[in-house]
Amino acid sequence: MERWDLFFEIHTGETREGPGSIETTRKAFSYIEGIDKNSAILDAGCGPGWQTLEIARLCPARITAIDLHQPFLDILQKNANIRGYGERFTARKLSMAEMDFPEESFDLIWSEGAIYNMGFAEGICEFRRFIKPGGYLAVSEASWLKPGAPDEIREFWDAEYPAMDLAGNCLKKLEAEGYESITHFTLPFTDWEEYFNPLKGRVEEMIRRHPDDPDAKKYYDMERKEYYLCDKYQEWFGYVFYIARKM
Repeated sequence: MERWDLFFEIHTGETREGPGSIETTRKAFSYIEGIDKNSAILDAGCGPGWQTLEIARLCPARITAIDLHQPFLDILQKNANIRGYGERFTARKLSMAEMDFPEESFDLIWSEGAIYNMGFAEGICEFRRFIKPGGYLAVSEASWLKPGAPDEIREFWDAEYPAMDLAGNCLKKLEAEGYESITHFTLPFTDWEEYFNPLKGRVEEMIRRHPDDPDAKKYYDMERKEYYLCDKYQEWFGYVFYIARKM
């Protein structure tokens, strides 16, 4: 993304920054065992933190949330304080690629729709250093659901995220990095709609504010095309939640 000002113009706010839902967060968390008030959780690439707040509701653990965009962290901290979770929260402006935590610090590392910033293989390798033995990793990642996707959708994702892989290969990568796969499941298309529907309104507003900006028009067209293709080819790809344990 060359024009980060346009990106943050439509992505700064209290809406989701990727496919997901409260129901999906709850489902993924239901496979995590042994989290109590003495546990430590890291939410990596938290965005405005709707999943972070739900995790805080589901368990009494201490939670550290990191993101590169300070307005997201401000939104999360405000909402955590409102809900009475503030004392258990630490929000830090920090890149996932530059994490400086002591090794084996966390009982659970959570990352919804953000590991693509590092790449799946690189991300699970880096996260493993910070997970306690027997601790958990829970990440959602754009994945091919079966081979042989039509050219139109294959070409789109090859341009947007060439590292995207088959779900089965992601499971093999987890095993190769020393994780035991607990489960994985594909997010329903309603989770894409929860992300896209508010975004479509913001994109429309952006193009009205920048009617003569070719970069804004390009971004507008890209967002509309992504939604169209996600709807048309949902049998071929989706976001997959991977829950695994460090062996």
